[in-house]
Amino acid sequence: MKKKALVIALFLLLVACIPLPLAAADATYYQDDTPYITQTVDYQGNLTSTKTAYRPLGVFSAAGILDDPQDLTIDDDRVYVADAGHGRVAVLDYDGVLVASIGDGVLDNPTGLHVSDDGFLYVADKALQSVFKFDLGGVLLETYTRPTEPLFGAASSFIPTKVAVGAGENIYVIGEGSTSGVIQLNYDGSFLGYFGVNLSNKPFLQRIADWFVQTGEYADTTPPSPTNIAISSQSLVYTATPFTADALKKLDINGNNILTTVNYNDEQSIVDLSVNDAGYVVAIYDDGLIVEYDPSGNMLFAFNVELASAEILGLVRVPTGIEIDEHGYLFVTDGQMDRVLVFEPTAFANLVHAAIDRYNEGSYADSRALFEEIVRQNANFALAHSALGKAYYQEGRIAEALEEYFLANDRGGYSETYWKIRDAWLKDNLSTVFTVLLVLIAVVFALRIVDRRTPAFARLHEAAKRIGGNPAVRRFTLVFDILRHPINTYYEIKREHRATVGSATAILVVLFAEYLLLLATAGYLFNPYAESINLGFEIAKFFGVIGLFVFTNYLVSTLSDGEGWLKDIYIAIVYALSPLVLGLVPYILFTNVATQNESVLVDLFSGVMIVWTAILVFLAIKEIHNYEIGETVKNLLMTAFAMLILVLIAFILYVFGSQLADFVLSWLKEVANRVFG
Repeated sequence: MKKKALVIALFLLLVACIPLPLAAADATYYQDDTPYITQTVDYQGNLTSTKTAYRPLGVFSAAGILDDPQDLTIDDDRVYVADAGHGRVAVLDYDGVLVASIGDGVLDNPTGLHVSDDGFLYVADKALQSVFKFDLGGVLLETYTRPTEPLFGAASSFIPTKVAVGAGENIYVIGEGSTSGVIQLNYDGSFLGYFGVNLSNKPFLQRIADWFVQTGEYADTTPPSPTNIAISSQSLVYTATPFTADALKKLDINGNNILTTVNYNDEQSIVDLSVNDAGYVVAIYDDGLIVEYDPSGNMLFAFNVELASAEILGLVRVPTGIEIDEHGYLFVTDGQMDRVLVFEPTAFANLVHAAIDRYNEGSYADSRALFEEIVRQNANFALAHSALGKAYYQEGRIAEALEEYFLANDRGGYSETYWKIRDAWLKDNLSTVFTVLLVLIAVVFALRIVDRRTPAFARLHEAAKRIGGNPAVRRFTLVFDILRHPINTYYEIKREHRATVGSATAILVVLFAEYLLLLATAGYLFNPYAESINLGFEIAKFFGVIGLFVFTNYLVSTLSDGEGWLKDIYIAIVYALSPLVLGLVPYILFTNVATQNESVLVDLFSGVMIVWTAILVFLAIKEIHNYEIGETVKNLLMTAFAMLILVLIAFILYVFGSQLADFVLSWLKEVANRVFG
């Protein structure tokens, strides 16, 4: 406990010593509140409210300094702003004072800029279709224009909008409409190739649509072009692509994405992104949403700073750029209000960053104390629970680790931890388990010998035979018979009427109970439904699908010379579900002891049940209607089509019925208001 308190106290002291960037003197500050809600990710992967991570500190907004700022970068406590309206790069200090102007008379419409590790300023000018290299004193050193190498492409345009520079002065340029990827130039401007191309993933429905059009009229499958770029101190390239699931990418030396993130705002476009030396990535969307990810791609915080009407500190009208400095402060350019907003990290954000840094360094004991404090302040912070699970696991606190992984919904960590618990149990109890099994086998073997040599169990055999011959019992033993002799069983159902509607309904109810048991008690690692069971919906879905299949099959079979009556079809289909009736309970038990290492066996178990059931359904239709194989296939396809049509008709009736009901209710209300009103 003392160690935990000491770690937290040292962290808070470190935070207090971080230098704070200043803002314009006339800026107002929020003391207790912010004009937006901060969110993080909960255990279900959804956004949930959390404590404020970044607080608006102030603005750089002196009159006339900036005009249509489009991008910014920070180096050595200097803020370099692409001042597009003035055709220059404005250099500001942390007080918001203009200390230098670069590119006057050279630049026209600067839209992207970057300061390299070697101390040079690179500026992408969209209007001049060039990239310019300056020293930090403002002297123009180099101009990079359209590459002349044939590999660049004769029809490819060169309209630079963003630029970044890595080790060895490799220049990465985002070109407007460059669908081939990021343009990579050498230090002398020669073309090295395209980097990090986005792939075109044509949707399945689009592929089907292509079957019905002529060549040359296919839907456009041109891959989207990246629109922004950032580069880390390790020269790892990050790109942004609008309206895609992989909006943010971290590219290796081969241009492959090595970062997995979830885009919670995929209907909007990322305006800009930035990465600091620790690997934290921040991005801002065109609707004002600011998102921060940790070095592993986990979303930490999200908050929307879009300004609706009244001017409020901390909100922007048209976000055009974002940058994170070495102290963790965020700088955002507002292209309409001609200003730079500054956000400072709160103590909670610094706590989260410190915990993740300790965790990534392998200092699990130190990070544990910090993550425990995070959970104390916000119990819904899933990443903290997951990290605590890892820390507890490393310390040998396996039961606590399992609980934290469960709270984080971290199935990978839960599986690994549960495997260790199961392994320890088996080591302690394996000899006992084998002893019990051997004893049971010996007892069974001995009883068989006694049964063969003596009449000791004769009365039991007679009673079992008498019970088995009971017609009511025989109706239910068909569940076992159909697995071994399905054709004979269907003959008994159709010709000898061995089964009844009542027995079939009883079996169906048992199967439904097993289905609910599956939803509620299947192993955590293989059950995503335990917390979202709607009994009414499940009843409608289960019995509705089976009832619809039986009814439509009867209608189709009536039109295609089928011999089965509605009752026969219902009974046969229910008994065809016998593999599920007999297999679901063992399957549930197996999922409760299996880990993700045995997921293949779990899938095989469920696959065998489903395939076996499908075969029995096929044989049921064939035997009940006395079809050949081809006729059975045709019948099932027509049944599926008829089911689809009936569902569509029901949906249309529901929509029109709802609208009619709303119209009648509104009409009655209007009449009531006029008569009694």
